[in-house]
Amino acid sequence: MHQAGHELGSHTYKHEKVYDQTPAQFREEVKRTRHAIENITGKKIVTHRSPFFSITSKSLWALDVLAEEGFAIDCSISPIKTWRYGIATCPDTIFKIKENNLIEFPVSRFKFLHKQLGIGGAYFRLFPYSFTGNSLRQRQHDKLPNMFYIHPWEYDPLHPSVGLNWKSKITHYTNLSTTLARTERMLNEFKFVTVSDYIDQYAKQQPIITIPVANLQD
Repeated sequence: MHQAGHELGSHTYKHEKVYDQTPAQFREEVKRTRHAIENITGKKIVTHRSPFFSITSKSLWALDVLAEEGFAIDCSISPIKTWRYGIATCPDTIFKIKENNLIEFPVSRFKFLHKQLGIGGAYFRLFPYSFTGNSLRQRQHDKLPNMFYIHPWEYDPLHPSVGLNWKSKITHYTNLSTTLARTERMLNEFKFVTVSDYIDQYAKQQPIITIPVANLQD
């Protein structure tokens, strides 16, 4: 993946929710992951995304940990408030944390029937492809950044079924067989770059806004 030109980032080692960890546990997770990837690629890792978008108002301390550990970019915050994650006051654009200069690239969202939905993941599978395609185009038109996300297991409709609560089962297993074809269509319709390259391009076109971490409270 690295040799093919993809940017590899930290997603932690054990895939635990940040708000269920202590700062010391989280620090060890990102350090261990970063060292593992850097040892393989020989390139410094500067980006991070926490499992389940679990940097929420309960775990904002994690942003300082990331900055202290040398990360420049985080993609862990969702402006879509759900039962599992999200900060409703999160800006719908790229921004910088005032206290530590960490750049945040949050989940991209779109509105449907007064609901805020995300571009990627379960939303990509649960709703028709047109929801994603039209939302990407609308955000481009509005000069808003686009962040698409997906998990490797979402391309494997035959992966084992495990015990989950009903909400998790719906979001995890629905329409897995559609992911590959929809992704191929999207890649034919849109151009994608790495997170770091996109932020570099974005910063040349307009200043990145800076907000205090206190603004990220529900």
